[in-house]
Amino acid sequence: MNLLLVNFLLYFFWFAYSYIKEKRISIYSTMILFYTIIAFLGIYIYKTGLYTKEFGNFSLSRITIFPIILGFVSYFFLLYPLKKIKFDKNGFNKLKFNKRSSRFILLWIIYFSLYFILKLGELIISISTGLDSAYEHRHDGASTPLFNYNNPVLEKFSFLGDLFLNTTTPFVVGYAIIGIYQKKIKINYGLFLILLCFFPSLANSIAIGSRGAMFLIVFNFIFFISIFKPFITKQLSKRIKIFGISFLSLVATYSWVITSLRFSNAKGNKGFDSILRYFGESFPNFFLQIWDQVKYHPFGERLFPVIAPIKKTYSHLTLDETTLFWQNKVDVPIYLFKTYYGDLYIEYGVIYGLLFAFLYFLLIFLYLKKVKLSLKNLLIPYLYFQVCVYGFSGLVVSGTSLYWSISVVFTTYLILKYIMKD
Repeated sequence: MNLLLVNFLLYFFWFAYSYIKEKRISIYSTMILFYTIIAFLGIYIYKTGLYTKEFGNFSLSRITIFPIILGFVSYFFLLYPLKKIKFDKNGFNKLKFNKRSSRFILLWIIYFSLYFILKLGELIISISTGLDSAYEHRHDGASTPLFNYNNPVLEKFSFLGDLFLNTTTPFVVGYAIIGIYQKKIKINYGLFLILLCFFPSLANSIAIGSRGAMFLIVFNFIFFISIFKPFITKQLSKRIKIFGISFLSLVATYSWVITSLRFSNAKGNKGFDSILRYFGESFPNFFLQIWDQVKYHPFGERLFPVIAPIKKTYSHLTLDETTLFWQNKVDVPIYLFKTYYGDLYIEYGVIYGLLFAFLYFLLIFLYLKKVKLSLKNLLIPYLYFQVCVYGFSGLVVSGTSLYWSISVVFTTYLILKYIMKD
């Protein structure tokens, strides 16, 4: 029996069960549906030959039931905490439209207006040189950054802007929607705040030629619509629908432009095929190229590089050189999309990989079960949701940038706690 089909059926029945039980499309069931589609595309790209054309002739007879079960259990651990993200109107109603919150929003507007201008500048440069060139630069092992400011202040401003925009967006979107609902702020002002939450990220995604980043922005938008739906007025709903359609059209257009430019010299419908393979290759990669092929498990050295001797060995290397360094050590193609458990399996092996998935689940599950959602702590489930979205490719919360991310999350939480205190 085709075990890729078995894999798909596991996710299909999981989605069907969750949808019937919840009787609605929630954040939880939406993510299960997403992984059901990913599993289906795994079948499709193998059946049509898209997978073997790209990676070689791997026989389905190599697939066993064990990685399928382990992968499914790990995704259950990853997604189940989303079920605990429940709307609490009382928690969100605690938002105070006082001087502290107004001053914070004003400073936020100033910072991210300047940040948006910076990203628009990058976008103009990227369009002038070719969006496909930006994509290739990120993947060709270049030792220089894509946009070299030659100014440490601007570089830090851009780096921190990326992180702080992501952590402050839940509060600002909530501030805008609840403010409109309670008639504390005008609808045009609220929409301006919402747009400023998303358009700098969109400009940055297009500038660096990242389809994955654009794809994440769409999911982020869906997350906020689901969370704040009870606060969305009819007037705001009409504006959001217009904005949503325009935004999706823009994302789809530039995603296709980037794809078309990359495959402009290829015969056939290579661009569309690459999109299908992008989303469909994770499960086949793990089952056929990763499982039972790993020669060395780094046990945190690769995903969480805190061991000094190892870090010194490759700290001077480019991204591609670092990937090659670890690929030679573990003896599998780690640059491939390989599923959430696939990444953990490479890092920790069968048992410890599953244990990591369980402990991560337990930590997030207990947190979401205990706390009541409010604008000061919404950033935690929001960031976890992003981990779940990107989980189809692997574990994205890793590397040296993780420590910067944790610092920014903690700083943001303290700021929001001060803003919302009595």
